[in-house]
Amino acid sequence: MFLDERTLWPNGQFIAAHVIVRTQFLKQHPNLVKNWIRAHVELTDWINGHLPEAKQLLNQQIAKETGKALPAAVLDEAFSRMTATYDPLRGSLMNAAKSAFEAGYLGRQMPDLSNLYDLSLLNQVLAEKGKKAIQ
Repeated sequence: MFLDERTLWPNGQFIAAHVIVRTQFLKQHPNLVKNWIRAHVELTDWINGHLPEAKQLLNQQIAKETGKALPAAVLDEAFSRMTATYDPLRGSLMNAAKSAFEAGYLGRQMPDLSNLYDLSLLNQVLAEKGKKAIQ
């Protein structure tokens, strides 16, 4: 590994993928989106509670897609450097956007990203499950 990016971020946490929904679709199908979020939270909790089985299932799918599974040591190393979470880690995206702006990639004026996140459905699902809301 050339660089462990966790060393560059507060608390070693940064976002690698986001769940995004188009505003119009969200307005037309809020229950569908909420059900998807619920499944995402449940799957994330399952992965974190069943890590050996999750790695095995992932590796089976990798083998199916590519014709070759990864060595267990490779999966163990990769999983040791990641956390499955439903928290969008808003701060990491905002920091990345700030860095991109300062490097000249987002125009002459920093875009207003204050409304980028709507965590209301996620927080409803978390409340249903007795979990803490995400700010």
